[in-house]
Amino acid sequence: MRYEDLEDISVQTSLGTLHCKRHRTDGKKIVFLHGFGASTKSFSRLAEQLPDELCVYLVDLLGHGESDAPRIQYTVGKQAQAVKELMQSLDLQESCIFGHSYGGWVAALIAQGNYKGDGIILEDAMGLKEIFDDIEKTDAKAWKEKWIAEALIFNPRDWVIRSSANDQPASEYLTKEGLSSIVKPALVIWGSDDKTLDVKYAKMFNNYIKGSVLEIVQDAGHVAHYAHAGAVADLIKEFVS
Repeated sequence: MRYEDLEDISVQTSLGTLHCKRHRTDGKKIVFLHGFGASTKSFSRLAEQLPDELCVYLVDLLGHGESDAPRIQYTVGKQAQAVKELMQSLDLQESCIFGHSYGGWVAALIAQGNYKGDGIILEDAMGLKEIFDDIEKTDAKAWKEKWIAEALIFNPRDWVIRSSANDQPASEYLTKEGLSSIVKPALVIWGSDDKTLDVKYAKMFNNYIKGSVLEIVQDAGHVAHYAHAGAVADLIKEFVS
């Protein structure tokens, strides 16, 4: 499927309108959530590698891409709420969810709740409490400013990016206890050369989510689905089948 050929739709939620691009079929449904500051465009290469029989929904998170950017606190919990409302509106409650980085945090948060879908795929996911604990041991302010600066390159909405980086409550961090409550199938994908989130965190996700499968994409960085689209697409196809 070609990214340029995907259908554009908008869905109203209680927090604002979400934009997504979709490829509708009668096959397995999968919802894709992008990383911090990104948009559905980050999945353009991956879409080309996915089989046409998959029913694909690429979602712009609130404040990103073509979705609304209201003046609110951009917590992961609110992002998860908006995505869940979109999934309910489009009858996607039983869909698989693929989340990259920040989107993986959102996906994991959804899966810890009353999630009825086929499973989750977490690619180089953000959100572990251990990640933030490690950041606090270094220059946390510098790390956060670097994270913000990189996101602003792709998303110039300063209020969205700064709120997303600064307003995350510790109660929404991903913990061993919370992740162990996930009962749906889970696949953890990680780039072996991820310089943003060390591969050690992949092993933590794998250990905390019972029965999950860990796949390391060799020579891949933080955005494996872009630089190694074929390899990630193969893992997705195997998981959803």
